[in-house]
Amino acid sequence: MYHELSHVWSRLNPKHRDQAYKLIGFEGIGYQNLLIPSGLAERVLYNPDGVDIAQKITLKQENGTEIYAIPIIYANHKGWTETQKTFFAYLEFNLFQIEKQPDGKWKVLVKEDGYSSVLDLKAQPDFFRQIKDNTGYIIHPDEVLADNFAFIMQERNGQKVSLSFSAEGKKLLADLEAVLRGK
Repeated sequence: MYHELSHVWSRLNPKHRDQAYKLIGFEGIGYQNLLIPSGLAERVLYNPDGVDIAQKITLKQENGTEIYAIPIIYANHKGWTETQKTFFAYLEFNLFQIEKQPDGKWKVLVKEDGYSSVLDLKAQPDFFRQIKDNTGYIIHPDEVLADNFAFIMQERNGQKVSLSFSAEGKKLLADLEAVLRGK
């Protein structure tokens, strides 16, 4: 329940939400500024707890360069197939690289199929470094933070859930709590 309460707080407190998103490396760029190829746009699945996919994260690459990406959930097929009978069989998540265009908009890059990400999520260690290692629920910054909010509340109720967290994960809890308290 704490997780869901966090989503309510997030919607009602956009200024603090943006501050919390920055704790894990995300910054809003405005949905109106995204150029999503039609092949991907018709497959995007919007999470009601994290509708705004225009949340940019800067990712350092092995060669020292930086790229920008956004999190997107999408369907791996258009329409129903005989072999995939459940909703989650269609669901895919990845980070999608974005590039700033001369007009200030951000173009979402896809493979030749028109909808797959050019990035391999597992090959983006900087993503995992920034969001920390407290949760595997990583499909949107709001989900990452909602789990961490729940951990804070569990700790307040006497459960020592953070004992197994890394030092960086524990720091995220402290930093998020400071944002929640308006500090």
